[in-house]
Amino acid sequence: MRLPVSSNFTINKRPEDILGLAVRNTLFKDKKGKREGCVKKVYRTKDGDGCVLALVRWEDGEESLAIVNDFFEKSKIEIDLVYPSGDCKEFPRPKLPSVVDFDDKKELRTSSASSFTSSASSFTSSPSCSYNYKGKYKTSPDNRGASPGARKSLFGEYLVLQRRYKILQPVIADYLRFWRRKSGITTKEIDKLLGYSATAGHWFRKDAGSWGRGGSIPLPDDWFRLKEILGFDDIYDRWVTECHLVLQTVKPHPKGKNPGDVWNIKTQHFPESHFATFPEKLVRRCILAGCPSGGVVLDPFAGSGTTGKVAQDLGREAILIELIPEYLRIIKKRCRVVKVKLKD
Repeated sequence: MRLPVSSNFTINKRPEDILGLAVRNTLFKDKKGKREGCVKKVYRTKDGDGCVLALVRWEDGEESLAIVNDFFEKSKIEIDLVYPSGDCKEFPRPKLPSVVDFDDKKELRTSSASSFTSSASSFTSSPSCSYNYKGKYKTSPDNRGASPGARKSLFGEYLVLQRRYKILQPVIADYLRFWRRKSGITTKEIDKLLGYSATAGHWFRKDAGSWGRGGSIPLPDDWFRLKEILGFDDIYDRWVTECHLVLQTVKPHPKGKNPGDVWNIKTQHFPESHFATFPEKLVRRCILAGCPSGGVVLDPFAGSGTTGKVAQDLGREAILIELIPEYLRIIKKRCRVVKVKLKD
């Protein structure tokens, strides 16, 4: 599972904690649906807020500056909407923070003048930003995300370019509907101009959904292309298109990893005359997963009594039901305390 880092990353950490980290841009629309790069340089703005900026070198060689989110805060900034003139018939304006001055900044350098490799990342700060992974999935890249442990060893911490603000999709849909009606253009015509198929229609729907269903918000690049077509104003430009980098990490579940669909448990020899005994390890895992301490375990097909024995070993009571009377002797032998109730 991927979790944002909980501490105030940009204030309490050193710049080398993000220098060299991998960056993923999921707002970039192409056949892969994402764009990847790494952090080449780190800056802090000289204004009062002192925002941390990252210079990202993308895999295609392009470079861009992006704000690094303060991880003491939520990954998306919640903003208020106001009506400047008090007229609710107008479109509400978002109250956004001041624009970050990307020009007035100071580079934050690491203690080493040479290339630096982040201990938490599988990317380096060299121009190529190549993988230095040497684990068991090296020859099978398709399996690199097979488990939290594998993903952690491969990617460690990384940055994702996300929308900076929490956007109210119905407000954007109303706004775009207004300008589309004013322009007299259909969604199919918009799709054709943008080179899409059945995409633009979602931007004008107010039932926000997922996986291609319901309403959605245009990606930043699509927003500006749509602006050229519809000719709308700039009141929502920053709200929809501003992005920042959010630190992510792959973290195993605190209660342990998912055991998976297949359990590899060795068979266990049993000297008594029963043809299909469970290994005690199998029963133990099931009881620990599904029965609290002091609880009761029910086995309607008791057989040799393996469930009863393991339940007693783990401090649970057990109710065993068995059709064949001959197995009762085996159950009594294996379980310390047995109360028998026979049914004619």
